[in-house]
Amino acid sequence: MLCDNGFLNLFLLNGEPSLLENQVAIELFRRFGHDTEHDTVYFYNSGIEVDFYVPEKEWAIQVSYSISDVDTLKREVTALEKITKVLPCSRRTIITYDTEETITDKVGEIEVVPCWKWMIEDWN
Repeated sequence: MLCDNGFLNLFLLNGEPSLLENQVAIELFRRFGHDTEHDTVYFYNSGIEVDFYVPEKEWAIQVSYSISDVDTLKREVTALEKITKVLPCSRRTIITYDTEETITDKVGEIEVVPCWKWMIEDWN
């Protein structure tokens, strides 16, 4: 994670997906903090790749620039289904560039929200 997306953009070709994920990381760390002792926000990759997990909120988050591709959508939803088997998840979210909808899977609902809207949301 870099604190400045402008700086990161200097080194990326077709970097929109990486910039979006980095921006989400910055916002999560800003709101919840991050340090190695407390794991207030962390990346979960123990056989299941979920971009972010916030234990305090039992919140699993995937970031995908677009979920219009069927394979991409399936990958993101499957990861959010699997994470519920190993961690408590009262909220599951896919953050995209511009898609907003609700997906219902075997576990319950997954909110799909554009990044701009997610960033202005009140998380209390």
